[in-house]
Amino acid sequence: MKVDQIAGALGADVTEIDISAPLTDTQLNAIKVALWQHGVLAFRNQIMS
Repeated sequence: MKVDQIAGALGADVTEIDISAPLTDTQLNAIKVALWQHGVLAFRNQIMS
């Protein structure tokens, strides 16, 4: 998983993760930390079903 701050904006892009698949505890914790740090997370180009 990679988290990149969005330039000049609140939030971050999260890439290199498939959120349609079951997530490990490590991945979930990393998402929680990133959300706490950036306030908003964008998971682009994901299939959510």
